[in-house]
Amino acid sequence: MKLSADQEEKIRAWAAEGLSLNEIHKRIGQELGVAMTYMEARLLVADLQVSLKDKNPPPAPKPEAAAPGDEDGLDATDLDADDDDGLDSPLSGGKLRVTVDAIANPRTLASGRVTFSDGVGGMWYVDEAGRLGIDIDKPGYRPSETDAVAFQRELQMALQRAGY
Repeated sequence: MKLSADQEEKIRAWAAEGLSLNEIHKRIGQELGVAMTYMEARLLVADLQVSLKDKNPPPAPKPEAAAPGDEDGLDATDLDADDDDGLDSPLSGGKLRVTVDAIANPRTLASGRVTFSDGVGGMWYVDEAGRLGIDIDKPGYRPSETDAVAFQRELQMALQRAGY
């Protein structure tokens, strides 16, 4: 769908005003007289490289809050602490940690986070077909064989504790 430069400029102005995609979609139909689906409006906004503003931005995290992705509130310094909530990895001397999300990610049966004994972490999931997958935070990283075995064992125990 081709719009005039004037119409494109109006869409950019609406986005700058802070209108949501839904509101922009309605105005395209009402004020510009152009009928399009919501998906077409979404693609149009993307094609115009317009960034939509969030009217209700999330509150800024407090300094003592966990970093995004660290649901268990751990940072790298906690990995070598002498506590009992991790699985010892004898080769590296660190702790392997597995958490289970209270609400699984979309299109998964279960999901959570893993932090390997060397501090590298990632998101694990069990998809709808029952396959285990891991999205590691560090590209190209492969956990040691000891960590991989320990992860599977700890994951099984964590899922049992969570009622799976």
